[in-house]
Amino acid sequence: MPANIVLVVDISKKENMEIIVRFIANLLQLFKLKQSSITLVAYGAAPQIVFQSKEFVDINDIKKTLLEVSYLLVL
Repeated sequence: MPANIVLVVDISKKENMEIIVRFIANLLQLFKLKQSSITLVAYGAAPQIVFQSKEFVDINDIKKTLLEVSYLLVL
């Protein structure tokens, strides 16, 4: 099912990052990425757009980026 999704994630508690990354990856598997628009915005001290779906080919690309970005977000 195609969808326009914006996920807004509170990263002020860094100890929850692994849970957050796993939840987002599992949630995004429910959607067809080629027909959906997905944006992830993270906020802690200041909001930032982490990614938009047009940058990805499939769910594995998003999972890889989530894992890489999760380390940057906790700094």
